Amino acid sequence: AIGEKRRIMICVTIINVLSFILCLVHADSSSSDVSSLKNDFKRLQANYTKLLERLKLSSTYCMLHAPGKCGSCICKDDLTIPTKFYCDCRNIKPERDCLAHRQNGMAIDGYYKVTMNGYRMTQVYCDQTTSGGGWTVIQRRMDGSVNFFRRWDEYKVGFGKLHREFWFGNENIHVLSAQAVYPKGSELKVQMKLLGYTSWYNNTFTHFQVDSERSNYLLHVSGGTQKSATQFADYQNKVEFSTWDKDNDDYSSFIRWNGIYTIKIKRTSCK
Repeated sequence: AIGEKRRIMICVTIINVLSFILCLVHADSSSSDVSSLKNDFKRLQANYTKLLERLKLSSTYCMLHAPGKCGSCICKDDLTIPTKFYCDCRNIKPERDCLAHRQNGMAIDGYYKVTMNGYRMTQVYCDQTTSGGGWTVIQRRMDGSVNFFRRWDEYKVGFGKLHREFWFGNENIHVLSAQAVYPKGSELKVQMKLLGYTSWYNNTFTHFQVDSERSNYLLHVSGGTQKSATQFADYQNKVEFSTWDKDNDDYSSFIRWNGIYTIKIKRTSCK
């Protein structure tokens, strides 16, 4: 980052010198190097403009502590999250989903644009490093900074910021899981730990789907890789979504379950 600042300063110096030289050359039109010098000046000026734009888009922490971490994406500061920065890859061409981005060589966690196979253009947070990447994060909870005790219509559209605490939105989750190809469909990864503990509960379910609002976003989940996951799936499979203002189960589970966890889904077929 320090080297990059120095390069910018050098470019400024060169351009200033070239500007002065160009003035002298224009005053002495007999010089045979005018055309060549003008071309050199234009190239340096273009490079200088690109460096300035990059400097504007990047931020202090990124430049000092995370140079190159975001590759072709844009690095942005956020000192409230553990990494202190996040990557914004929305400058990359939209793909069907996070898996398609990963298959096209994008191995950086961050914001992306996806088309959901033409159903809907939206922004997502892709985890491109866990278990081979290609995961679309649909929920994240870290520190309780976002209120999850919300109404049905809020859960429908989603809330929060994708790189912080958020819910992706039931309608988005439905479309995302529906666009996967039968019979492979989508798989679900759940990562969870208790506040103050270091060990993670980490499990993958080989089948995951959320039905439409007409079915109250009925959950289909099965194929857990651990015994505890099988028990979880048995309890949650074919359960309708509930909120405090629309309780669709008999146990008020929305009120009782309020953990800190991350949920990700991945399409297992690229057809």
